[in-house]
Amino acid sequence: MNISSLGAVTDLYFPEGLSGWEEWKSFQLESREEFSPVMILHSIDLPRLSFIVADPRKWDSSYEFDVEPGDIEALEALNKDELIPLSILTVEAEPFSVKANLLGPLVVNTRSGKGKQVIQSGRPYSAVQPIDKQIRPLNFSEGLAGYPEWQKFLLEKNDRIQPVKLLISQDIPKLSFPVVVPWVIDPEYKPKFEAEDIQALGMEDPAEAEWLVILDIRSEPLMVTANLLGPLAYNPTTGAARQVIQSQSNYPVALQLGGDLESVIQQFQVPSS
Repeated sequence: MNISSLGAVTDLYFPEGLSGWEEWKSFQLESREEFSPVMILHSIDLPRLSFIVADPRKWDSSYEFDVEPGDIEALEALNKDELIPLSILTVEAEPFSVKANLLGPLVVNTRSGKGKQVIQSGRPYSAVQPIDKQIRPLNFSEGLAGYPEWQKFLLEKNDRIQPVKLLISQDIPKLSFPVVVPWVIDPEYKPKFEAEDIQALGMEDPAEAEWLVILDIRSEPLMVTANLLGPLAYNPTTGAARQVIQSQSNYPVALQLGGDLESVIQQFQVPSS
């Protein structure tokens, strides 16, 4: 069901309440065309309580949510497609930012008027995820080559610096790496997995893995190289990640770049590490 099909006001009942507030059960969802895609969720139990909510798929088309068959039945839905995820938004004024709870969306069936907050424990989402930038948590359980302690990262996508993304360490302050999808550099690039890599990523189909290569950007004079020998692979569903050394290949650890990609990178200010 498309969120635009909602009426001006929809009554919603959460039999289990919200996470941490089980007594908050009855709400009204108010939608106005001029506010779309943002809506207001008004509490009936606590009249002065309201939440700003929105369907996260409106700004992130890759967002997916899991729901158990028993929950689909409890929400009186015919199937998952009838359900709508709503993220609670938090707006901060100084400095201005908008964050969304993607980890615990409110899954609602507007036909039956029932809802449930469903924690997405199997997906790499945050309860306070900025929506002005697309950020995906990645966990390298074995760290990076030579640095086993570098394990937790955030992969930040910003349209202003495409095709480059930023891999930001959560373990080491101010440590970050510019990364890029390898096929932007070499359309014929063919990284390979070993069996242990697939197991570490928890993937049944290796074709579903996402790949990145680390860029090294140096100035005076400007030189940009890409590490094709040690690409990074991650499971887009869980965020499990691994550096997969291509030991049986002739790929270089520092391929010098040029052309259009370098022009883009020249506009990208890399934070000091």
